[in-house]
Amino acid sequence: MVSADAIYQARNSMIAIGNGGFGGTGMFVNGTYTALGFVPENQTDFIFSTIGETLGFVGGMAVLLMYGYMFYRMLALSMHTHDKFGRLIIVGTFAKIFFHAFYNIGMTIGVMPVMGIPLPFLSYGGSNLIANMAGIGLVINITYRKPIPRSAELDAGPNMSLKDLVKKKKRVP
Repeated sequence: MVSADAIYQARNSMIAIGNGGFGGTGMFVNGTYTALGFVPENQTDFIFSTIGETLGFVGGMAVLLMYGYMFYRMLALSMHTHDKFGRLIIVGTFAKIFFHAFYNIGMTIGVMPVMGIPLPFLSYGGSNLIANMAGIGLVINITYRKPIPRSAELDAGPNMSLKDLVKKKKRVP
């Protein structure tokens, strides 16, 4: 049997998101569900309920669109990476962040069971933020260090550095 205390935070999270409506109640407004403490620890795993109440449907959709753009870019970068191991790292980072965001938002709106999964880059928590930033750093590093095409290596000569090769390519009309 589930006690009333076990579903307290999940129920109040759904109420807070419902209170936000379309445009939200406004930021830093006293008297909201989250400001009054009905959603305890709302800065950690239930940050989306605070966003949904203060910024409403519009703010929630803005957060989802930003996550969607990040996911789109990560998948596009993985498609254009020539290194198979680099592609797997990008897809793995994408999957981790996607699963965390999907599960956390589902948890706050009441379609998933409550579990301690933070919302990436928004929830309070140091170790998850460090892991996500390290993953994004790997993605950026993999896409930054693309291999030089074989034809460019042949044009460069044996003593030309990559920096000189890039300058040479820019000067060519």
